[in-house]
Amino acid sequence: MSICAIFDVKVKTNAKEARIRRKNLTLFVDVKAQPKEGKANEELLKQLKKLFKRDIEIVKGHSSKEKKVLVHNLTPQDASKILSECEEVK
Repeated sequence: MSICAIFDVKVKTNAKEARIRRKNLTLFVDVKAQPKEGKANEELLKQLKKLFKRDIEIVKGHSSKEKKVLVHNLTPQDASKILSECEEVK
């Protein structure tokens, strides 16, 4: 049995620098790419894969700034540890 987690993600495109922050279980991801031809989504997935070190997929909001992403093979303990290392949104 595989354990997965779904996170709400708010994406800011065309950012000066790429970064990931969090507030509770919502991730705020700044990407440098513009939202054209899927470039922002590609960068988003790349950043999240680097953070979680697991397969990631967008399950809702492909053309929206508010998305739901699925992280494969992520236990609650792993999620808690990874999220605790993210900068918190004030």
